Amino acid sequence: MCECPANRPSRILLELGDWSYVVDDTGIEYVNDWYPYSRSVRLAPDVAFYSWRNEYVGVRPGPEPHCAVAALRLAVRRNPNAGVIVVDVDALLDLRADTVTLRPDELTGELLHQAQVKTRRVLDLLAAERLRQRTPPYPPVPVTAPDLAQQREEERARDREQEQ
Repeated sequence: MCECPANRPSRILLELGDWSYVVDDTGIEYVNDWYPYSRSVRLAPDVAFYSWRNEYVGVRPGPEPHCAVAALRLAVRRNPNAGVIVVDVDALLDLRADTVTLRPDELTGELLHQAQVKTRRVLDLLAAERLRQRTPPYPPVPVTAPDLAQQREEERARDREQEQ
């Protein structure tokens, strides 16, 4: 297990499963660069729309134009009294080379696997967002978790109306 000092209790343990990240932030605009957003953003899994706490990922522009930095929390283990023990990890994302450098770099086993899966999903989202902003009709803003939550609620309302 990683001897990282940032271990602390949290409440949600989401299995890696088959989900993606979505921007869970407001006031975000696209920019024409490797990092596709106008500022730092918060990402959340796209499987439900509520406060994810430890499953959020913060992403910000990196030290070079083709880089970004992701701050994520990995689940170490369940704690019956406090939810889930997590460890904080930073990832330097090279968007041009499609590579990741993790800090701390001594992650092993399940923590390394979680970090690899989650950072791959962040890289995939950023690549998709760069493509989306460069494809007609050139949307000025990303689709966000609140947008998707509203879409799902409207779909449920239509389904309920059709059932009646």
